[in-house]
Amino acid sequence: VLGLGGVLVLLGVFWLAGLADGVLDATAGWTVAGRAAVAAALLAPLGLFLGVAFPLGLAAAARRSPRRTPWLFGVNAAASVLGSVAATLVCLHGGISAALAVAAALYAAAMFLGLRVVREPQ
Repeated sequence: VLGLGGVLVLLGVFWLAGLADGVLDATAGWTVAGRAAVAAALLAPLGLFLGVAFPLGLAAAARRSPRRTPWLFGVNAAASVLGSVAATLVCLHGGISAALAVAAALYAAAMFLGLRVVREPQ
């Protein structure tokens, strides 16, 4: 199930990357509230699926080594801060489609590593 969910998320990111520039151009004359609503509608389903990965991975890692749970929360916090800065830089220099492509590649790598943690014997 985790593998299928990961594949669906990656497909969703690639779909959104192809769609984002056109949608942003089409809504350029809209109010900020209208553009925010469109952005939320496009990102919310994908965000829901992406938000499931950390709790599932944390539960799998905690079964293997409960002592590492606080460390994993720290790594997640640091990655969140660094990721938001990196995403901003990628968007400024390459556009939103580039940022989504980089995110898809990173989530694919994380999915591969997460599946290894789930499937390897303790």
